[in-house]
Amino acid sequence: RAGAGLAQRSPGTPGGVGLVLGAGNVTSIPVADVLYELFANNRVAMLKLNPTQETLLPIFTRALAPLIEPGFLRVIAGGPDVGAALTAHPGIDHVHITGSASTFERIVWGDGPQARRRRRENRPALKKPITAELGGVSPIIVVPGEWSAADIRYQAEHIATMRLQNAGHNCIAGQVVLLSRDWPQRAQFLAALRRAYDEATARMPWYPGSSERMDAAAAAYPDAMWCGDRTRLLVETEAGAVPGPIEETEYFAPVLGVITLPGLGQDFLDAAVAHANERLTGTLGANILIDPATEAALGDGFERAIADLRYGAIAINAWTAFVFLTPTLTWSAFPGSTLQDVGSGIGIVHNALLLDDVERSVARGPFRPFPRSLTALVRGGRFSVLPKPPWFVSSRTGATVSEGFTRFRMNRRWPALAATLLRAFRAWPRAATTPHASALVARTGRMPGASASAGRNQPRNHTAIDSASTTRVTTRVQTPTGSPAMPPPICANAMSPQGTMPMTAASAAGRRRPRMPRGAAGASEAWAGLGVGARAGVRVGAGAGSRSGSARRGETRAPSRASIMTAPAVSA
Repeated sequence: RAGAGLAQRSPGTPGGVGLVLGAGNVTSIPVADVLYELFANNRVAMLKLNPTQETLLPIFTRALAPLIEPGFLRVIAGGPDVGAALTAHPGIDHVHITGSASTFERIVWGDGPQARRRRRENRPALKKPITAELGGVSPIIVVPGEWSAADIRYQAEHIATMRLQNAGHNCIAGQVVLLSRDWPQRAQFLAALRRAYDEATARMPWYPGSSERMDAAAAAYPDAMWCGDRTRLLVETEAGAVPGPIEETEYFAPVLGVITLPGLGQDFLDAAVAHANERLTGTLGANILIDPATEAALGDGFERAIADLRYGAIAINAWTAFVFLTPTLTWSAFPGSTLQDVGSGIGIVHNALLLDDVERSVARGPFRPFPRSLTALVRGGRFSVLPKPPWFVSSRTGATVSEGFTRFRMNRRWPALAATLLRAFRAWPRAATTPHASALVARTGRMPGASASAGRNQPRNHTAIDSASTTRVTTRVQTPTGSPAMPPPICANAMSPQGTMPMTAASAAGRRRPRMPRGAAGASEAWAGLGVGARAGVRVGAGAGSRSGSARRGETRAPSRASIMTAPAVSA
C-alpha cells in the first residue's frame, strides 16, 4: 500500500506524450488505455484508432470531449502508415499497443532482413519505451468431479460463452479446453459442450482475416467439426508429443479446441497446469471450472495449483473477462516478457488502485446459478442471485440486463437495480423456441413459424431429447410440404448439403463464411455488465516464478513478496 499511486505520487512531474495504438475488437479498450496513460503515468495521450474503428471517430471524439478540449487527449484515425509515422515521431515519448505480436514486432524491429539483423543484435528500431497487450491461447481447465446434469449443461454454456462472445474476437477468449480423459462424465460433458457451442445464437465472424484463420485451423485438423451453420469450428484432439496449432496459434476467431489429459483429482489438475504453462502460447489469462466439493477436497493442493499457473489473469468458476472489466484489478501478461520474446505483452493497464509490481489478478465466481446456488449457503461455495448470467451467449435478456448493471455502476440507484435483477430472471430460453434458427433456415429455407403461402406448409411439432439432461424440449419446426420435420443438427452430426456425410472441417474448408462490414466493432456486445461479479483478488510480487508469454519452458525468478488483496464486489 505504501508504494501505491505510481505517477500520482508526484503529480507535478510530467510524463510526456504517450501514443496509444487502439485495439480493433472492443471499443472500451482504447478508452481504458488512454485513462491509464493519464492517471498512472502523467502522460497526455494521442489515440490512434484501429482501422476497424474508424467509423466511430465522431463518437470517440464526442465521448472523450472533456479530455480533448483541455488538451489532454487527441484522437485520430489512419492506417499502418499513420501508426508508423507516429511511433517514429520525436514528440512521442512512449508507445502502448493492444494488438498482435506480429504488429508489435514490426514496430519494435521493423520489416525485412534488417529487422532480423536488428533482432539478432538486440538493436531495436524503436528508440522509445513500449508497453503492449497482445493476447494468447487461453486455457479452460475443467477439473473433474461429480456434476449434476444441470451443472454440465450450465458449464458447457459457460465455455461456449468464453469462446463465442464478440464472435471470438477477444484477446481473452477461451480457446483450449483441458479435459480429463478418465472423468466418468467426460462423454456427457462433451455432448453438452458440442450442443451448447452449436446452438448458441449466431455470431458471424467479422474481424479482418477471420475466414483465413478458420480455414487454416480446418486444414490443420481435417477431422474438426463445423458448428453453428459452419460459422464456428470445434477441434477435439489428444495431447501430442509437441504442441499443435490449436495450442500455439491465437486464432482470434470462433475456433475451440478440446484436449484430453490423463488423471483425476490433484493429478489431473497438476498435469493441466503444467500443460497450460509449458505448451500454450501466451500468459494473459487462464480459466478454471471446479465444483465446490472437489475444491474443498483438494484443499491446499488447489491453491498451490493456482499459484503455479503463470498467467496475468486467472478466473475460477468465472471468465477472465471479469478481470478485464473490474477496474481495480490489473490487466497484463504474467511478468517476464521482453522485447525479444514478448509473448502476451509487457506492462500493466487498468489497475485503478495504481499498485506497483503486480504479478497477477484472480477472480472467483459461483459454480452454480440461482436457485441451485442456494446449496452454497449450506455446503460451501459462492452464492449467486442470477439464474442465467446476462453475459452468457444463451441468455435472452443479456443486453437489457447488462445495460441495467452498467447504469447502476454509474448512478447507484438501487430500485433500478432491483428491476434489472427481475429482468435477469427472464434469461432462461423459452421451451417453445428453436435454439438455432439459422440452422433451420439452412434446412427449410425459411424462419421457424413462417409459411411460404396461406394454407401450405403447416407447422409440425418435433420432440427432442436433450442428451445432457434427458429433458424433453418441444419445438415447432416449419418445413415444406412433404419434407420430414427435422431438428437442427448439433455439430457432431452436422450433415453436408448432400445429407450423406458428417460435415467436418475437411469437407467444409474453403467455404467462405460471411463477414460483417468494417467498423462493426461498434456493435460489440455489452461488456460493462460483467463488472458486477466475482470476488476478486490481486497478487503482488513475483511469487511462483515468471515465464515469458511465448516461451513454453518457464524460466524461474527469485521469489518476492506475495500478498493477496481482496476487492469488494457482488457475486454474480
